[in-house]
Amino acid sequence: MILNNVTTINDTQPVSIRVKPNKIERIDKSVDEEVHLNFTDAIILPGLVNAHDQLDFDLFPQLGSNIYNNYVEWGNYIHKNYKEAIYLL
Repeated sequence: MILNNVTTINDTQPVSIRVKPNKIERIDKSVDEEVHLNFTDAIILPGLVNAHDQLDFDLFPQLGSNIYNNYVEWGNYIHKNYKEAIYLL
């Protein structure tokens, strides 16, 4: 897929970006056989990290089994109910 006429956060001139599985690359010329998305006055940003998933899956073993409204609620719950597991890390 080609994203045409987007501005990257570090540039002022629009560029085209090719998106492939596991790779994003800046290109100078578009390729006809790929899907093209054309934009006007668009800024493209790098992928952002979902901190909720990062906290749950990277920092601790999977702790808690409820549905939480936010990371603060989850954090308070696990610190109250899983003190030993957290402090061993």
